[in-house]
Amino acid sequence: MSDKKDINLRELIRAVAADMPGDANPSDIAEKVDGQLSTQDRKSLFVSLLSYEVASVLRVERRHAFAGRTPPPAKSAKLTQRRSWWESMCESRVHVGRGEWKQLGSCTVDDLQFCIDERRQQIAQLNGQIVNFTALLDALELRGVETVSELDEGDVAA
Repeated sequence: MSDKKDINLRELIRAVAADMPGDANPSDIAEKVDGQLSTQDRKSLFVSLLSYEVASVLRVERRHAFAGRTPPPAKSAKLTQRRSWWESMCESRVHVGRGEWKQLGSCTVDDLQFCIDERRQQIAQLNGQIVNFTALLDALELRGVETVSELDEGDVAA
């Protein structure tokens, strides 16, 4: 893998998973993928995945700020607590497109519109998954079988 500058992790995972038993868990597949990576690829992927985790932590902090919670709980008056909530919210970081992150307090109308559009797109993707799982559940019940693999391709509406 080291002869390529950018590896396609998704393709590598798919290839490794295809060679594994159907009941292999993600940890087993990840170990096998890791074994096929060069040191440089591993470092690059680690930074990329760590960036994702950092974004996840920042999302949690932002949710706390929006909910008016400030960890740890303040021992001050309500006014100070409200100010603390607002400051926490304004200091939380959000993705504003083009790989750029800003503190919420620095966001413009365009930045907020991107945040809204991005979340609507994520909701649409999740709703699509729900529709697919619901179709599978309906087909299982209609055909009276226990597992998805017992269905025929024509049993599920595409």
